[in-house]
Amino acid sequence: MTKSIKCPFCERASSNTSAGSTALSPINDRSSKSAVRRWGKYWRECDGVHLPRFRCMKCHRTFSRATDCIYRGTKRRDLAKVMVREACSAKSLRRIASDSRAAFSTVLRHFDLAAQWCARENRLIRHHRMKTGEFYFDEMGTSIQSYLKPTWIGMLLSGDREILDFDLAAAPATGRLAAKARRAGIVRPNQRREMRAGILRRLSESSTLKPEVIITDLWKSYANQIRKICPGVPHLQFKAKKPRRNSKRELRSGGFDELFPLNHTATKMRHEIARLGRQTWCTSKTMEGLRRHLEIFMYYHNEVYLPQFRARRERQRARRESLK
Repeated sequence: MTKSIKCPFCERASSNTSAGSTALSPINDRSSKSAVRRWGKYWRECDGVHLPRFRCMKCHRTFSRATDCIYRGTKRRDLAKVMVREACSAKSLRRIASDSRAAFSTVLRHFDLAAQWCARENRLIRHHRMKTGEFYFDEMGTSIQSYLKPTWIGMLLSGDREILDFDLAAAPATGRLAAKARRAGIVRPNQRREMRAGILRRLSESSTLKPEVIITDLWKSYANQIRKICPGVPHLQFKAKKPRRNSKRELRSGGFDELFPLNHTATKMRHEIARLGRQTWCTSKTMEGLRRHLEIFMYYHNEVYLPQFRARRERQRARRESLK
């Protein structure tokens, strides 16, 4: 008998029944201790693993731990284990395909599956992890296919540098590129205001994100939107300072930089996501592809990089304390 395993078919049926506001049928009752039992095993050829099978004593269907896995049916499980890390290592998808000796279509399919899994995890973490204190908001620019199609990424960060939310917005070309875009017939709407409103609206409606103050740069539109959408939340604006030579921390040429968490995270994104580099041959083909990559980076940054960074800082602090 296996108590920790739940039947995925009964779980789906119970969720559908509860969504219809009707009583659960006895077949979906999970109170029985012998609801799931071992039912042999099978050999998964793609990675050479024996997986146990189980049988639900209520619906009499068999399943395994891989039944509801998003990687079910794929043949390169080794890509599933490294895709999140490889996508955040300043590599293009074609370089990942070359290094892993896989077809580009296979890597693209695993990239989409990893993005779906990371988006689901980010959503669950955002709904269950409480965050208070200082929140940072800013935008960074990139492009889709060409510099004639600029795109803006809006980011919401916590005081400990976790990425809480992001969104994308199309924008028309400006400056010297505006006339060239018009000659090429490229007309794009400016969606930056709607993007900022969406992020701030989700922040105000969230039950787990409670900002004590929102910090931004001196862009004029920020003050009006924050005042309307997040009333009662203090808003501070600071001017970004130029970096000091041979310095990678908050101390800048003009003193302490209040916007350092934003600027540091944006720089890290440009370094670790190949398509966000300022001078690169790697570009995003669609907005949806860029969104998927940002979902992967958000999970990697919050759940992999930041815990390692905090542990390293604690070890350094303990070493300094021991030397005193």
